[in-house]
Amino acid sequence: GATLGRLSRTKIMLPVDKNGNPDWKFMEDYIKELEKDKMKKYMYYLINALKDIKYKKIVPLEKKKWREYTIDYLFYIKSGVRLTKKDMIEGKTPFIGSVDSNNGITNFVSNYNESLDCNVLGVNYNGSVCEAFYHPYECIFSDDVKHLSLKNVKGNKYIYLFFKSVIYKQKYKYTYGYKFNANRMKKQIILLPVNDRNEPDYEYMEQFIKNLMFVKYNKHIDYIRQEEYITI
Repeated sequence: GATLGRLSRTKIMLPVDKNGNPDWKFMEDYIKELEKDKMKKYMYYLINALKDIKYKKIVPLEKKKWREYTIDYLFYIKSGVRLTKKDMIEGKTPFIGSVDSNNGITNFVSNYNESLDCNVLGVNYNGSVCEAFYHPYECIFSDDVKHLSLKNVKGNKYIYLFFKSVIYKQKYKYTYGYKFNANRMKKQIILLPVNDRNEPDYEYMEQFIKNLMFVKYNKHIDYIRQEEYITI
């Protein structure tokens, strides 16, 4: 084990100065350069992302009319396929597992099966239940993850990200004694903003997420510029 005694005797490699002492200045400057490079890449990402996002004034969430829907009413719910680690073949296709991070990606494989899909929302019903991730790319899904696609409209990144938050709100009700199984997923009721025709207001959902991103991305750009990581 990593006992205190063993830890204190552990040797590490460090850059040194001409006198053989740890070169603290080099270490500091090296990390600053790494940080600057990351910030530069992130800045370019933000600027490119904002080209596709326009801010529009919309009705606040609390003033919208809302209506209940079951997940099954709104989505085609498709099953994943069991794939064990020993059967995985290394490749470039994302494999989506029931986790709460890394956009659900647990491996990259060259296996293919009937769960192959894209432009869908992956929703965990085992493991990290109700965690949901949007997948614009082709990927295959674990048998612990359902992949959902909207029935009446062509979903996109912004609409699916709205649903990600709505579905995650249900997480609190599911425990070891009350599992989020496939049948309960179908019947799960969620609240959605509706339009004048009393139908899900997909345009509103899309613009709401775009507005959030627009504000957030511009705040990040301002921060990077204020910290003088990069000037563009």
